[in-house]
Amino acid sequence: MKKWMIAVPLTLTVAILGACAGGTGKPEAGADKEEVVQAEGTKVKAGAEKKELQEKQVKELGTYEKVLLEDKDGEREVTVEYPRFGYEKLDQLIEEEMESTFEGQIESLEKLRQELSSDGFEDENFTKYFFRRTMEEPIITDEVVSIYFEDYLYTGGHGVTGSVPINFDLKKERVLTLDEVLKEHETSLDIIAEAMRDKLMTDERFAQYRNDAVGDYAAGVAEETSLEEMERNAFTLQEDSITFYHQYYSIFPNAEGIVGIEIKWSELEDYPKKNHDKVNNSRAYSFGDQVKPAKSLTYHDKDFGFSFAFPPSWKNHYMLQIPDSSDLFEPYHPSKVIQLSMVDEGKFIGRLVTIGVLEGVTQEEMEDYYEGSLGTEAFMAAGNDLVLVYSIPYEPPGQTYGDEYGGLGKGYLQMVQGDMDEIVKSVQFD
Repeated sequence: MKKWMIAVPLTLTVAILGACAGGTGKPEAGADKEEVVQAEGTKVKAGAEKKELQEKQVKELGTYEKVLLEDKDGEREVTVEYPRFGYEKLDQLIEEEMESTFEGQIESLEKLRQELSSDGFEDENFTKYFFRRTMEEPIITDEVVSIYFEDYLYTGGHGVTGSVPINFDLKKERVLTLDEVLKEHETSLDIIAEAMRDKLMTDERFAQYRNDAVGDYAAGVAEETSLEEMERNAFTLQEDSITFYHQYYSIFPNAEGIVGIEIKWSELEDYPKKNHDKVNNSRAYSFGDQVKPAKSLTYHDKDFGFSFAFPPSWKNHYMLQIPDSSDLFEPYHPSKVIQLSMVDEGKFIGRLVTIGVLEGVTQEEMEDYYEGSLGTEAFMAAGNDLVLVYSIPYEPPGQTYGDEYGGLGKGYLQMVQGDMDEIVKSVQFD
């Protein structure tokens, strides 16, 4: 209130001065040109001083003080910690967020006390309430200040964790959104999600969880990295990477808490821009042709809302095409065709699996239709009013029987037979 009262006389003074100059705020007609030049010069000087101050503040960002807000009462505790940099706009933004959280938690504590009291519980029966917001070391680059805060709330039973990031653009002096960051790096959340799935499926850091998984780990990964889940992730920015924070309930134990996964921007250069770029989709490759293998271990179809995962052994050993049509599913006409082919050391080996997306048919109809197909054609999955079916060749390419490529035939059969069950199980519909 005091600040508001101080501002009033200043506003009135400006209004009076404006009225004296005809209410325009501009120099009066006939004013000396030198006075106008002097006024413009003052503006330029003020602008330069502001820029100089901002540059000074940026240089001093590395030294900051840690502020601690706390309210303790026995086993009831609310604490919030945050940095103060001496950079006015950034400090103001952080302070408003932290004080709002601190006061909100104290209000929640008091409300809980009142509710328990009205239910006949004495205050001593209400023994626990912890809220703590802790901060990681701020990441400071020439363009961004990125800070990750983690919340822990405990009121009995299992505690709840949460992520609160602040990514402050030093040039625009405002918080950055994820959309802005992805646009700047010419990528999309789809591609980020693919890279995240690959990390979870292949990174040694998560090997123990893959081996100890009770359920279907690949299906859990697909679920946890859906676009809906990715949009909820907190993120921080580093000089050459982005880190996403998420609690992977379906694949990691609760004790693991929130997990941060870093993805370097350079890694994304190997990922296709849209449905594996649909590069050379209609081209018929021959055995030994030089091709670019796919690195992603997941496929997400935005057109029809489904996804599936590949075994880790498929990385760099397959390519994906989206041909316009295929006669493998006649008399049915797929709305979309997805073709997977084997690649070895950057060379095309042969077609592995062709998947058809069918509309206007039922699961029962297709299961009956493929009942006598000898395993070369089969029902795959159903959902979203779609039926997915697939077709595999009768035998490996003839060249794989020769001495030079003797091991490829066995690998090929593993991919089209042994691995297909795993791929089929991983199908998820959005």
